[in-house]
Amino acid sequence: MNIIEKLYYGEIKPHSHEYGSNTLNEIENLERVLKEKLGDKDIKILLAYFDAHHARQLEIAYHNFESGFKLAHKFMFEGLN
Repeated sequence: MNIIEKLYYGEIKPHSHEYGSNTLNEIENLERVLKEKLGDKDIKILLAYFDAHHARQLEIAYHNFESGFKLAHKFMFEGLN
C-alpha cells in the first residue's frame, strides 16, 4: 500500500475528525420506513443497490482524494523552484 492509500484509509492520521450524525439519523429513519413498506425481496434489491452505490461513492472519494494529493504535491515542487 502506498503512502496516499495509507493516508486515505486511515493508517496515517494527521488529525482526528468529529462528525455530526444528523444525516446518519435521517438515513436510519428512512431505512426503517422503507423496511416497513417493502417486502423481503424488494428490500434485498434495495440493499444491493445501496451497497453498489456506496462502493461507487467510495471509489469516487478515493480518486478525488488522490487527485487532490497529487495536485498538492505538484504545488509543493513548483514552490521549491
